[in-house]
Amino acid sequence: MINQQVEKSLQEAYLMAQHEGHLFLTLEHLLYALIQQPAVTAILNSCDADIESLQKKLLTHLEQQEIGEEPDSPEQTPAFQRVFQNALRHVAAAQKKEMEPGDLLASLLQEEDSYARFFLEE
Repeated sequence: MINQQVEKSLQEAYLMAQHEGHLFLTLEHLLYALIQQPAVTAILNSCDADIESLQKKLLTHLEQQEIGEEPDSPEQTPAFQRVFQNALRHVAAAQKKEMEPGDLLASLLQEEDSYARFFLEE
């Protein structure tokens, strides 16, 4: 139900949070992983986004994340779970065979009160 690029982005987001010892897996981890995907950078470039600036803002924000006592297993935030579930519902409603990175990006943009969305809208 999800394509290889989405799977890779989810894995990279998790590994980043784990490597940094973060307590939570957040939308900012997800967005940072997504902007490594050519499909997502193409979408953002078509909107005149400054990818380099976005990466720097995300990294600065992520450096301030809470470090966990058990860094091997960061927990998904409720917002992370909502974005993923909403993307799955969109894919099913659109009768698509699999989720693509753009589906996650679109779902992320619907999530209010997130730094990831704020950084995208700047």
